[in-house]
Order: sequence, then structure tokens, then C-alpha cells
Amino acid sequence: VTDPLPAGVEHALEHGSEIGSWTDSLQRHDDRIEHSCHAVEPGLLRFSYRVRAIHCGVFQIPPACALEVYEPETMGRSRAESVVIGLIPT
Repeated sequence: VTDPLPAGVEHALEHGSEIGSWTDSLQRHDDRIEHSCHAVEPGLLRFSYRVRAIHCGVFQIPPACALEVYEPETMGRSRAESVVIGLIPT
């Protein structure tokens, strides 16, 4: 699973933390987070992690993509979204 991060955020993961039960490895990049595993059961899988806002604004969230390494025609993609990052009024 490749999950691109929207502009305006960075991942807030610490090494060795927040790896899901179905994830064999987790790679953190400046622009995305990648989960990989040897096998998963059919159905819906969800994962979550924390990000840290570093800029205010309206940003597009690119779709996440999941595919099998040796059978890339078996794949899925989430829908694109947008996120608004702003200051919290005091």
C-alpha cells in the first residue's frame, strides 16, 4: 500500500511504532508512507497513522494505491480528498 501524504503535513511516526497487525514493514518517505506484507485476507483493510501539520491551507490528498507486486493487475485505489489545515482560534 502506497499512501501519498498531502502537502502541508509530514508523518509523525516513530521508528518501530504503529505498524498494523497485517503489515510486515513500514517505510516512511517525505511524500508518502508505504506498507508491505506477504499476504492478506480478502476484504476491507484499514490503517491509520498520525501526521503533523506544518503549513496552513487547503491541500489535495492523492489516492492511496494497493497492488500485488507480482500481479499488478490486482490493485485497488482510494478516492482523492482534500484537507483544510488552519489555525485553532483561541
